[in-house]
Amino acid sequence: MKDCVNCRLHETYYTKCGIKFYREKVGKCFLLQKTTENHDRCDGWKRKYSEGHRNLNKRNARHYLEKISEDLSQIAQILEEDAEERREEEREKA
Repeated sequence: MKDCVNCRLHETYYTKCGIKFYREKVGKCFLLQKTTENHDRCDGWKRKYSEGHRNLNKRNARHYLEKISEDLSQIAQILEEDAEERREEEREKA
């Protein structure tokens, strides 16, 4: 059996102190649904994802964030143009 800290079902807790994060000696086990020590062991251990898998997720996240950013820019432009039209209509009425 291998340590929980190296299991994909274990998430180590971190504490923020100032501008740094410090790794705690405990974390949450999603299999057992409880707090466990990082060096505890159980039969449900699963290998963490490979670095390539993490990079793929980062690429996907970056792609979707860029797409969302573009969409938000377009929405902001539409709202600004709409507000400009309303201001012009109000000037024409006065």
